[in-house]
Amino acid sequence: MSRVIPVTGALVAAMLATAPGAFAQDTTGSPWRTVRPERTVPDTGISSLVADTAYIRQVIRGNFTEVGAGRLAESRSENSEVKDFGERMVSDHNAMNEEWARLATEKNMRVDVDFGPSGKQTIDQLDDLNGTEFDQAYMNAMIRQHENDLATFQRMSSSAQSSDVRQLASTGLSTIQQHLLLARQVGSRVGVSSTAGRVGDVTPMPLPSDTDRTRRTDDRATRNERDDGNDRAALSVEDRAFFQNTLQAHLLELRLAELAKREAKSDEIRRLAERIENDFEGWQERWKDIAERHDLKAPSNLGPEHRERIEDFQDRAKGKNFDHRYAELVAEHLQGVVNAFEKEGQKVRPAAARRLVDDELPELRQYLARARQLER
Repeated sequence: MSRVIPVTGALVAAMLATAPGAFAQDTTGSPWRTVRPERTVPDTGISSLVADTAYIRQVIRGNFTEVGAGRLAESRSENSEVKDFGERMVSDHNAMNEEWARLATEKNMRVDVDFGPSGKQTIDQLDDLNGTEFDQAYMNAMIRQHENDLATFQRMSSSAQSSDVRQLASTGLSTIQQHLLLARQVGSRVGVSSTAGRVGDVTPMPLPSDTDRTRRTDDRATRNERDDGNDRAALSVEDRAFFQNTLQAHLLELRLAELAKREAKSDEIRRLAERIENDFEGWQERWKDIAERHDLKAPSNLGPEHRERIEDFQDRAKGKNFDHRYAELVAEHLQGVVNAFEKEGQKVRPAAARRLVDDELPELRQYLARARQLER
């Protein structure tokens, strides 16, 4: 496939220098394990944007995925409406990326652009298809992509720390809504349902019905409205434990990724480790920002249970066993994190933390699925 050449670029790595903090660690029986060394910085105006780095990275990756898939539609589709839709995606998402890249430049943010794990999977799967099969897979992917985009832009427009990010998200909402409506219309004409489908050999999670989605949105809005006013209130014991376990879980993944980048034998494992490191660093910064607003200092070192896990992994993952053991441990660990996010993350008190759970959970599921594939 002729891979898509990015038209504009900027990713998010505004990493601020941090001092290690004392953060009581509670890992007893937790399904998780936590995150990476952090940094405490006086608020210079950049800190609010640092909290939004994962948002910005997600938007840029999404835009480039849309452009890449659109270029494939221009060359692979045999349907004029699908071709026209692809051309519009290339045009509109390039224009959107220019705006997000401009924002990143204004904030002195250095950015490396890639599709992200889910975007690359979509592009690679579409690259194997042609004709009607391509049309159905492409439009199905576009419906799912714009459903996700719409939810993300809605969250950003209300919950992003930076006013610039909120404004840009609000501006982009109408474009995303138009794209979703058009994707459903074109999709229906090539035999695609708006609630289910396949891309390549991967069966995606079924999209929720409009009723379910509205109910969840309303429930979340009610919780957020109730809690946002008290978002700086003291955390309960349960919420403190959730933050501690989340931070330790992310830190474990980052430490494992560092090992994998050095020791992995296969390119697939190294790529997985690099992507995990990239995403988990951004998530860690956002979790740390929320924690510090509640007078919690994030850990700079793994707790004893997680150190033991790393040591056990290193003992068992020698020579040819490394790649398999890494995928096995990542899958096992992320399954616990996903379980905890699905159960405990929906109840954690700060509304900002719940929004971050909602943002992170789909990506965690993608990483879990990929680790399971590599483990097999």
